[in-house]
Amino acid sequence: MKLKFLGRGSAFYPQGGNTSAYFIENNELFLIDCGSTVFWKMMRVNLLENIEKINVLITHSHTNHIGSLGTLIEYAYYKMKTKVNLILDLNKSQLENILGLLNYSGVPREIYNIKYTQMLTKKYETFSEIFYKETQHTKQIKAYSIIIRTKEGIVYYSGDTNDITYLKELIAKKIKIDKIYIETTLSEYPGNVHLPLRELINNIPEKMKEKVYCMHLESYECIQKILENGLNVVETEPIPQNNFSRRLIQK
Repeated sequence: MKLKFLGRGSAFYPQGGNTSAYFIENNELFLIDCGSTVFWKMMRVNLLENIEKINVLITHSHTNHIGSLGTLIEYAYYKMKTKVNLILDLNKSQLENILGLLNYSGVPREIYNIKYTQMLTKKYETFSEIFYKETQHTKQIKAYSIIIRTKEGIVYYSGDTNDITYLKELIAKKIKIDKIYIETTLSEYPGNVHLPLRELINNIPEKMKEKVYCMHLESYECIQKILENGLNVVETEPIPQNNFSRRLIQK
């Protein structure tokens, strides 16, 4: 299972857009994170055309991962006549955090749904299960990796983290892994809340490098270093400039 990406940049690399991935089953969208640039990019690539249901999973609540979530919820409700399903973990602090942010943003509780990952199990062809795994990022907020079980194996989506303990456990137990989507930085310093490329390379077996797709990228130099070390970088959806401009003029 290969995810598609609307953006692949870190918070301070706007050229890459805010990191966000998605896949579609039938006319149902599954979106991972909805940072400040994500709704804009969704509209630019006409992603919501023919979409009947929207599910959003959130790795954590930094603005480059949740900044346009309220806008997406309101657009879905008022323009598409549907409610976004926020897919959360059975974790009270995550629920309170998301609800609080949306409330402070003026997004009414009644225009979106709260669902939990357990409600998705064995109901789709693309995957059998999705679950959150709490991980380490900053002290101020809860952060999660997202694990998707598919017929081809585990799809591991790190979110923002400096801790890959769970990924190392999967590798050590020889769990079948299909894809590894993982945030990567060149920065190395005490207290770094992101994952240094050096640590990633040191913990990924050579035979698994082809399964690794780096995201949340901070610079062109970072991209080059990743490729030089035999790993992949995620590619983002191209923007159909002419078609978008034509629609704007028509409206």
